[in-house]
Amino acid sequence: MKSNSLTKTYSELINSINLKVDGLKYCTNAEIKQKSLELKTNTSNYTNETVISSFAYLKETIKRYLGVTLYDTQILGGLLLTNGTIIEMKTGEGKSLVATLPSYAKSLNNKGVHIITVNEYLAERDWKKMRELYNMLGVQVGLVKDEMELEEKQFNYNCDITYLTNSSLGFDYLRDNLATKTSQIVQRPFHFAVVD
Repeated sequence: MKSNSLTKTYSELINSINLKVDGLKYCTNAEIKQKSLELKTNTSNYTNETVISSFAYLKETIKRYLGVTLYDTQILGGLLLTNGTIIEMKTGEGKSLVATLPSYAKSLNNKGVHIITVNEYLAERDWKKMRELYNMLGVQVGLVKDEMELEEKQFNYNCDITYLTNSSLGFDYLRDNLATKTSQIVQRPFHFAVVD
């Protein structure tokens, strides 16, 4: 795909997202949550309309919950991540917020999303900061920590979105492959991850 067609495609998506956000201004939080739950129920195929709706619901919820309006460049970053592209952002440009966009969108098909970071402090910090945001949209968010018991890990890995470290993910993967019973496995099949 040529650069001009890429720019046009993403510009059209960003404009569609912003138009949809404009239509949400007079919706209550409960109405937006209901729209999100309906989108989650009906998302078997991942379409542009799924992306537009999910990004719009989250953008409006971020504005209401955190008092932050996402810039078009942040929306673009979220779109690129959703399509599996690596992006680079400097400190303070809102990486954690941008990561919520593809994570929420990809969580809607109930296959699970991992948000992976380098240490437990960052994983827990972002989980604490973002879980209410996701909960406002009817999305269940988990946190995996090394010292958790088997049942705790199973529960958290089965959430719609799971915050964890790269070492937790790797060691749990190895332990799961050494398990002698399915009841000892904590991870579900991998679907989508954002490495922050």
